[in-house]
Amino acid sequence: MKNLLLTACASLLSTVAFAANSVVDSPNNHPYLGIRGSFDLSIPGSYHVGNASADIFENGPGIGLGLVYNIPLVANLYIEPGIDLYYNTCGIDLGDDDWDDDWDDDDWDDWDDWDDDDAPGFIKWRNHSLRKFGMRVPVQLGYHFDFTNMFRFHIFTGPVLNLGFSNDYYLTSEEVAGIRYHESGSMYSEDNGLFQMNRFDCAWRVGVGFNVQDIFIGFSGDMGMVNLVRHNHDGKLKYRENAFHFTLGYNF
Repeated sequence: MKNLLLTACASLLSTVAFAANSVVDSPNNHPYLGIRGSFDLSIPGSYHVGNASADIFENGPGIGLGLVYNIPLVANLYIEPGIDLYYNTCGIDLGDDDWDDDWDDDDWDDWDDWDDDDAPGFIKWRNHSLRKFGMRVPVQLGYHFDFTNMFRFHIFTGPVLNLGFSNDYYLTSEEVAGIRYHESGSMYSEDNGLFQMNRFDCAWRVGVGFNVQDIFIGFSGDMGMVNLVRHNHDGKLKYRENAFHFTLGYNF
């Protein structure tokens, strides 16, 4: 009887140790391909001009669709490069009273491409938005905890490279006396002067997620690291973009 109890205890301890080890070092790790779809929220930063700043752009929704390839490294540590196409939007705040109290008239010196008459603040706008289409290349370093064969929890972080194919603004007013104002163009065009944007961006992503069998659900945030103003006048102009993503996916 004593030997039977000792054998049972040893077996139980062995099972517990194996289960604990499997949480952080699963024997089932293998490379896999996954498809990912995301619901995005663009979160533009403030637009800085010298010592002044304003929230010119407003939060907006978007979507993304792409692929990832998960490569195990050591234990449950992995690296996961990916690629996805996205279509994101954000609003344009056309108010004329958004600049903070740190405005300095000297900040406008030598900027001949700005004309106050080009900003029709008296118009009632029906549409004032940016619509951006491009490609993202995330490279994430992560770790997963396998609590059961069906449930796996992830934490991950890493850079996200961003290439914009198009970034167009649309301004459309309400019709007044039979006249409707409309203007559109590319934010990558030199015609935008102070507001011309770079096509290339790099953000740092931090996120969590979990697998239920082959289904992936994730939440992540991107913090912009690159000044997107193309002609920043020795650093006087600064603007960065951030984002939040809710991701659904399937692992093959």
